[in-house]
Amino acid sequence: MKQNWILKIATSIALIIFVAYWLSTILYVSPNNYIRIQFDDYLLQFESYFYQNWAFFAPPPQTNQRLYYLFYNKKDSIPAHAYEALQPIYQEKQKKSPFNAEEEALDYILSSAIIITTNYLREQIKYLKFANPDSSDKFYLSKAHKIAREKLPEFPSFKTLMNYAKLITQKQNIDLKNHGISLQIHLVDIPPFADRNKVPKDTARVEKILFQSAKFSLE
Repeated sequence: MKQNWILKIATSIALIIFVAYWLSTILYVSPNNYIRIQFDDYLLQFESYFYQNWAFFAPPPQTNQRLYYLFYNKKDSIPAHAYEALQPIYQEKQKKSPFNAEEEALDYILSSAIIITTNYLREQIKYLKFANPDSSDKFYLSKAHKIAREKLPEFPSFKTLMNYAKLITQKQNIDLKNHGISLQIHLVDIPPFADRNKVPKDTARVEKILFQSAKFSLE
């Protein structure tokens, strides 16, 4: 009798979790609307813990990501060091293949956190356009960046990016007492596959700053 009671409770809990997950997923993938906007903060938490990559069904990417950590002197706020985090990981993945499980995992963790961050910024722009249809693109971009700088530090994906900065300071021997930090996410244009031989290999690709965080202290 007791086992049946425990089984019913366990089944009920599993059913509640299952229903809650799929309701959250349906809300997450739904088009922008008034109801979805009300749950914006909860959906970002949902994305942080239950991120799904649908890239298999997507067209080829048009850009690559770059993740820069900018270190500032605390006394004068002048940039002292800049470090791009993703390219060294890609290079190590190629060198160590097929024994590159550590680099694969690190690439996945950082790339997922970047995608969540950039998606949040894009979602904010969509929401602002929905709520303020007569405003300018400059307003949408400026307001969305302001919201992202304030909100993103609260979420696990962004904390992951900031925690990785601590590893960089150790590798680069950067003194945290004297340096603050901010991060930048850049997008680098990828030429279409059909045009891959038309662009000289030594031509620098255009990088666009998609997002820059506020300055932080890692102490």
